[in-house]
Amino acid sequence: MFSGVLIDAFISGSPVIVIDWNLNSEVVENGITSLLIEPKSSNELTKAMISFIDDDLLKEIKLF
Repeated sequence: MFSGVLIDAFISGSPVIVIDWNLNSEVVENGITSLLIEPKSSNELTKAMISFIDDDLLKEIKLF
């Protein structure tokens, strides 16, 4: 079972920050369709959010 948010993001063509848990790594392509981070890692979450905001990574990995 996948999170509805993840499915909605794919449908809308928006990349998301995804925790590497359960089958998430099977669904997303890290750095291509979304960013995959380790569970309980506030440092990785912070870096992922900053990369979406400051590095224009969001525009690069947008699905559509």
